[in-house]
Amino acid sequence: MKTKSSFTAALISVALLGGSIIPGTVYSGPLLKANGVSTSQDADDYYRIIDPDNLRLTQKDWRIVNGFEDKDGKPIPGNEIVVVGGHKNVSDLGFWRRIEMVIDKRWGKRRNVAMTTFNFATESDAFLNQNPLSIVNMEYSPGPNGDRITKFYIYGADGTRKTSTHFDPDPATAENLY
Repeated sequence: MKTKSSFTAALISVALLGGSIIPGTVYSGPLLKANGVSTSQDADDYYRIIDPDNLRLTQKDWRIVNGFEDKDGKPIPGNEIVVVGGHKNVSDLGFWRRIEMVIDKRWGKRRNVAMTTFNFATESDAFLNQNPLSIVNMEYSPGPNGDRITKFYIYGADGTRKTSTHFDPDPATAENLY
């Protein structure tokens, strides 16, 4: 029950984040700057803790680990991917998005939940799934102590893991955040 409650609380807090921001504005305050993560070295240290075996160095690696596809790019039997394409939340960061989610059903991975969010500058890019500006992934799976935690990974458009990204689709106002 504790796991279910914790997971539900995490989902509710994420869902309500946008509601705490003035509609129609792009949030640029300190909320997105995680406590203690402000440099590339901090981000590297974070990745060493949540991915000590470097199993998720690329977006493809991350998708394989989380049950989106096998090493040949084929679907995992029993794992259904839910896709929302062309989403834009004006009270959030201002990106057009494509979001994919899977609840892993493989033995030893059951109840792991993973979401990948592709961020785009334009509506057409989001619908066509082309030219992502960044990819931000969330994974709810066992952490370093064995308890389920939410972990975040950032990938560039080329699929390589990054230590920073900017959370603003407008290059004139974008701030690089770690």
